Amino acid sequence: MGVKQVGLKWAYTVTPEEVSRAEQYGDVTPNGVKFIDELVSINGCAFYLIKEAGITNEQITAAKRHLRNERDVVCFHIAIVDGEQEDD
Repeated sequence: MGVKQVGLKWAYTVTPEEVSRAEQYGDVTPNGVKFIDELVSINGCAFYLIKEAGITNEQITAAKRHLRNERDVVCFHIAIVDGEQEDD
C-alpha cells in the first residue's frame, strides 16, 4: 500500500496483487467492495476500501455501513488501484 498525488490531492494506492490477496482472503463486503484492514488499537481497525473501476460511491457507502455493523471500525480510507484513474 502506498500514497501518491492524484491531481491536486493525495490518494492511498494498492497494487493489483494486494487486491487479489484481499479477494483470496475473503476481505470483500456483500456488495463486492474489497478491503484491507489494519489493526490500529484495542478499539479496532482502519479499513482501506478499494475503489476499483466500476465501484460506485453508493457501493462504498453501503460497504462502510456493513463494516460498521460487523466489525470494530476506527476509521475508513479509500484506496485506488495503482495504475487506474480515480473517477469522482
